[in-house]
Amino acid sequence: RFYSMMCFRRLTPCRTDVLIFDSLGVEYLKEAVPQDASYSVLDLREGVPIVFSLRFLIAWLAISRESRLGLRSSYFIALIDAYQPKAVLSFVDTHSALGRYQRYRPEIPTISVQNALRYPHKMSTEAMPTYYALGRTAKKFLDQEKITYKHCLAAGSLPLGIFLSKNRIKKEADKITFISSYRVAFEEISPEEKNGGYVCALARTHKQAFLHALRYSEERKFRLTVIAKGKVRYEGEHFLEEKQYFDGLSLGRPYTLSSTVKDTYNSYHHALAAQLVIAVDSTLAYEAFSAGARVLFCWGADYDLLNYSRFFLEALPDAILLKSRDYHEFVCKVDSLLNMSDESYDALTKGCRSEYVTYDANCPVHERIKQEVSKEL
Repeated sequence: RFYSMMCFRRLTPCRTDVLIFDSLGVEYLKEAVPQDASYSVLDLREGVPIVFSLRFLIAWLAISRESRLGLRSSYFIALIDAYQPKAVLSFVDTHSALGRYQRYRPEIPTISVQNALRYPHKMSTEAMPTYYALGRTAKKFLDQEKITYKHCLAAGSLPLGIFLSKNRIKKEADKITFISSYRVAFEEISPEEKNGGYVCALARTHKQAFLHALRYSEERKFRLTVIAKGKVRYEGEHFLEEKQYFDGLSLGRPYTLSSTVKDTYNSYHHALAAQLVIAVDSTLAYEAFSAGARVLFCWGADYDLLNYSRFFLEALPDAILLKSRDYHEFVCKVDSLLNMSDESYDALTKGCRSEYVTYDANCPVHERIKQEVSKEL
């Protein structure tokens, strides 16, 4: 959920060129707003926005009668309408209001930007507006689940495109990066609970992959950097618990835990500057992979997780996919990736890099959206 039903706040909408629906990713979406355009943010995370206006009430009830969508859905449409936007952008890609607004106002471009890789059953169950997907797989999932959309573009990662348009990455010769998938639930959930089987399998795999990375780094004299998970939906930020978790596994062996709390872009630097990225369930790993980083995906360190995750490894070559818990296999795959020439790695991965996350340096997502919005101003 975006808000508590017990928390309300007064809202006075003002006319704007571009409305950013919800505050998630607003720092990224601002980069997609044309320089000469005005924008406003409809924040849904600080309580239910309430508009005290007779005109708004009349508009809300009229939309409800006309659309037959019910009072709640009509309320969101009326809220967006109150800003009189020429375009609507959102980094929240599963909110039903976006598709419904696009159907009600087909003349107003409504763009939803995918913010993370999702399993097919976790995609939006509603019709969607124009959807800027991370890669080709997302479109396949939408079609598979029979979810309609106005347009669906395999556009790539919005924050990655912004980061790479502003930064040049220099590889660090002795650095390996492990991307954390830590959840507080790792230490609390049982297999019998909802999603318990998946979380328990992920916890086993995550632990094994980290211990392999830690041992390899120590034996081969690499610096191991762990990118902290950061915020998890419904769980919040648990950096201290995450540090305790890794400290407990490392038992004093050296590693560095990097927080993304104050600088989300920092994670891209650590991933792209490393000689190798090691990860399990991580959108960031696929983003780095799309930009040419060498990545070892460790889904297969647990048989159960391998079955759960088949959607995200079908296109991956065996050379970048760990398929057992065996440390010897891990060493062989890491050695092979580190010793591979750039030309060989490019040839090995070129056909599948954009399957899950697309990357086009000549047309990053924020510039693509900016061009689309500019047409309406």
